[in-house]
Amino acid sequence: MKNILMDTNIILNDFTIPFRLRDTHVYFPQIVIHEIDRKKKFTENRSAAYNARAFCRKLRALMIEQGRATTLDLPGNSKLTLIPYD
Repeated sequence: MKNILMDTNIILNDFTIPFRLRDTHVYFPQIVIHEIDRKKKFTENRSAAYNARAFCRKLRALMIEQGRATTLDLPGNSKLTLIPYD
């Protein structure tokens, strides 16, 4: 299984990337989630704002479905882990 640390720019360019990976453990620092959340009303780049909103909706749905766990199961035998602030 590969390990990937995601950053804000990846999601703002294509929110589907973490959900399309196969056999990968995707890590999201909490600061990245916070930055993505702040970009939901990004008026200078509507595409980035859309991707931020879509990612937050998808992440929220997964957290509700899987009991708000910090490690979520993704399609393709992948996992997504939220890394909290220290």
